[in-house]
Amino acid sequence: MQLISIKDAANLLQTKESTVRTWINRGQIPSELIFRIGHTVRIRLDKFDRWVSGDECI
Repeated sequence: MQLISIKDAANLLQTKESTVRTWINRGQIPSELIFRIGHTVRIRLDKFDRWVSGDECI
């Protein structure tokens, strides 16, 4: 399982890190994509790619 940072996800989506954090907090990015290690948040790259392309994330 490859994990990316919020910064990396923001770069891929061409938006700000704060926007990605807001989307995570509002549930606009599915929880299945999120991997939390303490206070650190990472995003599962394989599921992220499928979500961005419009495919199911599970």
